[in-house]
Formats: sequence, C-alpha cells, structure tokens
Amino acid sequence: MAMTHRERVLAALDHREPDRVPIDFGGYPGATSINILAYEKLKKYLNIDVNKEIMIGSVTMFTAEIDEKILDRFGIDTQYAMPSIRLSAFTNSETFQDKWKVTWQKTGVNTFSPVNGPFFKEKGTLADLEDFEWPKPQELVDIKKLKGKIKDLRQKTDRALIAKLPMGIVTLAQILRGFEDWLDDLYSNRDFCEALLDRCSQTWMETSKPIVEAIGNDVDIFVWGDDYGFQNGPMLSPEMFREIVTFRNKRMLDLVKTKSKAKILLHCCGSVYHYLDEFVQMGIDALNPIQVSAKNMDPVTIKAKIGEQLTLWGAVGIDDLIKETPENVKEMVKRRIDKLGKGGGYVLSATHNLLTDVPVENIVAMFEGAAEYGQY
Repeated sequence: MAMTHRERVLAALDHREPDRVPIDFGGYPGATSINILAYEKLKKYLNIDVNKEIMIGSVTMFTAEIDEKILDRFGIDTQYAMPSIRLSAFTNSETFQDKWKVTWQKTGVNTFSPVNGPFFKEKGTLADLEDFEWPKPQELVDIKKLKGKIKDLRQKTDRALIAKLPMGIVTLAQILRGFEDWLDDLYSNRDFCEALLDRCSQTWMETSKPIVEAIGNDVDIFVWGDDYGFQNGPMLSPEMFREIVTFRNKRMLDLVKTKSKAKILLHCCGSVYHYLDEFVQMGIDALNPIQVSAKNMDPVTIKAKIGEQLTLWGAVGIDDLIKETPENVKEMVKRRIDKLGKGGGYVLSATHNLLTDVPVENIVAMFEGAAEYGQY
C-alpha cells in the first residue's frame, strides 16, 4: 500500500523501510534547493509556470521556494514551511545589512557573503559582547506569518513540512567575528570565544522557543545549519568539539525536544565523520548533506557506523551532477538507493544547492532515477 509523502519521510526517519526512498528538493533552501537562475532554466525546460513569479527561499543563498507543480512533477516528499519573499521584492544592491549588523556583499549568481560584522576587530573583548545590541526574537522571525503559512500548507499538502530553526552558533559566531579571527580566538582569546558562543546560544534559544511553541505540533522536521567540517578534515579536533560545541547544542536541542515531537535535521557540510557520535549525543535525528566528495564521507561507511541512529539525508554529489551524463546520474542514484535505502534511514537529495553549472537534464535524471529505482 502506497504511503503519503509525510508517512514516507517519517518512516525513513524512524528507520523503518518506506514504500520507496523519500526525496527532498527545496526542503532546506540553505542547502537542498536550487539557485534562482538555475530554477528559471528548469521551469522553462519543464514548461511549468514559466511566467509565474519566483519566490525566494533563502536570500543569502539566492535559492528558490520550489513550486508545488514541480514538487508534484518529481514526486518530492518534503516542503519548506517558512515564509518566503517575492523575487520582485529582492534587493538589487551589492550589499545589505542584517538584523545582526552583519554586512553581506554580493558574490557570484547573486549569492552573498559576510564581509563585516560587529566583532570584526583586532581583539574581541567581553565588554564588546555586553555593549552589543543583540537582536530580539520578534526581529528575527515573524511568528504570525509563519503560523499562517503552515496552516495553509497543512490544508493543501500531505508532504512532510520542514521549518527552520536559527543559524547554528558556530557559524553565527564566525559570521559575527570573522572566520579566521574566530579560529584564532580558540587558542589566543578563549574566554571571549566561549562567551560569544554562550551569547549566540542564548539568542538561539530565545528565538527558537516561540517558534517551537507556535508550530511544534504542526511541522514534521526542524532543520538548522552549522558547518563544522573542511573538505579534508574536521574544523576542530573531536576533543575540542566536545569541549565547546556538543554540550551547548544538546542544551539547545533539549529545549526543542521538550516542546515538539518533530525530528531534528542538521545540515553540516564537509568532513564530519569524526563527529558522528557527538551528533547523536546532541540529539540529532538526521544529517545532511553527507558530502561524498569530502574526506572520510563515504556514505556506505557512515551508514554502517551510525545508520541505526542517524538518518542520512543527501549523498548525491554535486560534482557528479555537473560532469556526468544523465544515464550515469541515474546509475549513481540507483547505487545510493541500493546501499543506503534498505531498512529506512535515508532521504535522497543533492549534497548542495543546484547551481547554473548543473545541466537541467541531470537534475531531471536525478529525480526520475529516484522515482524509478526507489521502490521496494
């Protein structure tokens, strides 16, 4: 008997074998969606709502909220539940400043990178943290608009709804301080570094609490992003990660789990194999993107090590989607499903947002291959 989209995703997250492998496209606009320019090409290729205005899911990543007709076309099982903005309302300026007083500058294909922040200075001090005007939860999220969108989606779709929690504290601290200086602070200015993490954690919990109280019973998954890995290894030693990250994240996620039964999906790029046990300790249910191009991130090895505790989410490498033929993309998808899907614990998606260098034919091949080979 065929499952609904929601039943299929939740079965996989519970490590039960669904009727087919669930597919995600755009469930997290920070990592599993598609760049606006690439999305325009995809819509034209599929001849779906070509003239309908595009909605932006992530401003900094310049990715699309995927139209329901395309979700239907590919049998996608997830849907992003956070409010989006119209493309016509998007700023055309080269820079903008966010609520954290971080300045973002346009890079390629309208994505943005942080170039200045409140603690971009030679040496951060505890007084700097006290003097900073930390944003209030109501400045960071519109609860009324969020509740309205989720109520509407619950009435219209049986897809698994995904809502976003605030940015992870390591990534936020790096953005506020500057990446290189934050790394240097770990050794040369540790008191400031940990105090900054504490203030980021406090704001994370203050912002997450009203979100979870408002929608915790109406969404299926909460996603958050925090990157701890480089291409060739983890950013921190496992011991340092345990000292400064694990217990803070566990405290944060405990708050979510006491108020909601929704599953927790962590997006964390790079080589993070040595953190897998820490992720379980933190309370993570699923890990994205399983960046197969990074060191020690072979998905079969990860499945064998931690697959009974963590659902793998992703594992279709962007490099392969760029360079392979559609036929080879389908074969790669088949291999992923064969090795990762049996027994549940796997949701298929690309490892990163699809950019303009991914051929449209390969995007279609990935999703058609998932539908063709994902049945049990």
